[in-house]
Amino acid sequence: MGIRDSFLLAALSARLDTRLKGVDLADGAAGLTALDGVAAEDAARLRQLLEQSCGANLVATVVLFKFHALRHYLLPVAEGLEDLRIATQLVGILLSTKPALVPEAFRACRNGDEAAALLLADRAQRILQDGGVAADRSELDQAVGLLGIAVRHLPVGSPHRGPVLSRLSAAYLARYLRFEDPEDCEQAVDTGREAVQRSSSPSDLARARFNLGQALLARFTRLTLRSDLEAAIDALRSSVSATPESHPGYEQRHSRLAIAQETAEHVFGMLDDGVAISRAVLQIKDADDPRRAQRLEGLAFFLIARFNKSGSLSDLDEGIDALREAIAASAADDEELPWRKVKLGESLRWRAQHTGAATDLDEAVNVTREALDLLPEGDPRRAGCLGVLAGHLRVRAERTSSLEDLDEAIRLGRLAVALGTDPDREKDPYGTESPLTGTRHVSMVNLTGALGTRFAWLGTLSDLRESIDVCRAAVAAADTSTRALCLSNLSVSLHRLFAWSQEPADLEEALEAARAAVDACVPSDQDRRRYLANLAGLLMARATLGVGSATDADDAVAVNRAALDLTPPGHEDRPRWHANHALLLRNRAERSRSAGDAAQAVALAQEALAALPAVHTDRGSLMITLAACLHLHADLTASPSGARQAIELWREAAEMTTSPVMVRITAARAAGYAAASLDPADGTAADLYEAAVGLLPLVASPAIERRSQEQRLESVMDVAGDAAACALSTGRAVRAVELLEQGRNLIWNQTLNTHDDFADLRAHHPELAARLITVALGLNDMHLDEMDLLWPTAQP
Repeated sequence: MGIRDSFLLAALSARLDTRLKGVDLADGAAGLTALDGVAAEDAARLRQLLEQSCGANLVATVVLFKFHALRHYLLPVAEGLEDLRIATQLVGILLSTKPALVPEAFRACRNGDEAAALLLADRAQRILQDGGVAADRSELDQAVGLLGIAVRHLPVGSPHRGPVLSRLSAAYLARYLRFEDPEDCEQAVDTGREAVQRSSSPSDLARARFNLGQALLARFTRLTLRSDLEAAIDALRSSVSATPESHPGYEQRHSRLAIAQETAEHVFGMLDDGVAISRAVLQIKDADDPRRAQRLEGLAFFLIARFNKSGSLSDLDEGIDALREAIAASAADDEELPWRKVKLGESLRWRAQHTGAATDLDEAVNVTREALDLLPEGDPRRAGCLGVLAGHLRVRAERTSSLEDLDEAIRLGRLAVALGTDPDREKDPYGTESPLTGTRHVSMVNLTGALGTRFAWLGTLSDLRESIDVCRAAVAAADTSTRALCLSNLSVSLHRLFAWSQEPADLEEALEAARAAVDACVPSDQDRRRYLANLAGLLMARATLGVGSATDADDAVAVNRAALDLTPPGHEDRPRWHANHALLLRNRAERSRSAGDAAQAVALAQEALAALPAVHTDRGSLMITLAACLHLHADLTASPSGARQAIELWREAAEMTTSPVMVRITAARAAGYAAASLDPADGTAADLYEAAVGLLPLVASPAIERRSQEQRLESVMDVAGDAAACALSTGRAVRAVELLEQGRNLIWNQTLNTHDDFADLRAHHPELAARLITVALGLNDMHLDEMDLLWPTAQP
């Protein structure tokens, strides 16, 4: 470049910089006009001269960066993309040569991509500020989209990732508050949590905690979860304490904290007042007070309502004691006595769910039978009571593997459905009738669960078909308070049908019902996490088949993350949700070959396993999950030691006699395959496969329907061939023949045994048949969720 061009470059830079100083972002169209005409011509000539000088003039580079960054801000998003591209290129040059010349806001960036992310984030923030609370859908969608792109351009270690995530959380929240899409609320919370984790400076962290607190408050308003309100108060309190009083946002943050604290006092203070007043009234009344039973029942109502909000078992214990006293104080002809007994049974079942106490479950069954005996034939409350009793029996059946209890639960459930009636909303729009009447759809829900359990135990397809039919009827009869649960149960039943039929149409219908269940959640629904986890599992099933959307795996991870966030620490479901999330991340990592996802899956699976008692029946399954995550991570990072650790975990799971036989076979064959891949000549793989073959005769119990026996055998019959192959690779030809013969004999026995001896056994020796079923269920134990039960009594 000659002297003349150098002088021209300097003059153009000075003139363009002077024009830029007179432009303000708030000028809008006027500011854009100032950048057109002579300014645009100067910028074009300046770029040309810079290209000729190979970018040697850094001052001109800074001026051009400012020019194109301003145009990107002021032009419509689509029209400003070329300016964004040029600005990104220019700032990349400055960052790699002389970062001190980069505008202060971008100096912490490590490359042009990070600077571009900040430009996009600032542009999105401008859209949100300009639109305010009246922003239309397209503006909010655009802001969310720009911030999402910005986040993808920022690596995990970038100091800008936290602040941009916090802006994205605020954008999701703004869109939720404007259009009330529940998914936006969940995204605001999820993104806000990550923003807090990724923010490092005190000011960024204070802002991130404030935005997270806002999102949690919004979700509390929608779901009324106490954990959300308490977490919101903690986040807002931390934000306020880290914000100087001179900060322009201090008043807003302090005011929001005050509102959250007042909300907590109001919502939970009512229950506290109810408990305190009820106790005080009981203390000042004599023991022979004619209304003592009603007053005790009222105390129990407030205590159990507080338990449902706080999870405090001491409240539940005191509520149960109050109900027992109320029953003891009731006259024999008191019309409310059956209801009090039913409520006591429910409360005992809830406590059994939290503590595992078998005595509580037995008492729940007995006290509900007593309530039923108090109701004469023809009483409309009998149907509801039958439905509740059927639910208790089903839970006890699953805890004790009692086919007798399960059969009775199904019989009573069918009777409850036949006798019950749906509530007449026109005559009783506020539900003032007895809680035990108008509960036909409640009985339907409980019946579907019992039928599904018996199908899982015995493989009787007619039970599953009936369960689906009853599920559909329950959905049709459900109101807004029960529709989500009914849809979720339908989804579970259809998923079971898919597992049996392998028809993609069954999976699609299950997915449709699962999505509808999530959408149908009312604000007070405490089981949203279960509906989300169910949806996540179905999405991953479809992703594995490769028949759905390309985003199924990512969607499954996001949905299950939301389920996990709704599950408080210490909750009995949390290890299962952690394991599910680990498995989802592991499956996604296998498809994308992402070592980061695999490492996160390992950490989550370890956390899930650590939370389980040493003798828990799910322990073997969680060990398999952890081993699978470890093995994939070892494969992606070329770590033989990690692979050996996975093999040892699988081996330990295969040797756990408390685990279901299918779990043990799965563990043994996985360990054998991994060991053979690591060292084909090592006899370890052959020994592991041999152990799996030894378990094969336990797979297909005669207590299971024949077609289900065949399906289970089909899923494991390649084990004998694999075991023989491993034996041959180590020179044990005779043992290979023996293993193949074991597999062949199993098939021959299945083929020749065409007579249903078990049906005859049940008919002539029911006690012996029941014992056989108990053994079969112990070998093939499945985790069955008790929470798809529905109770006719209103939640306090």
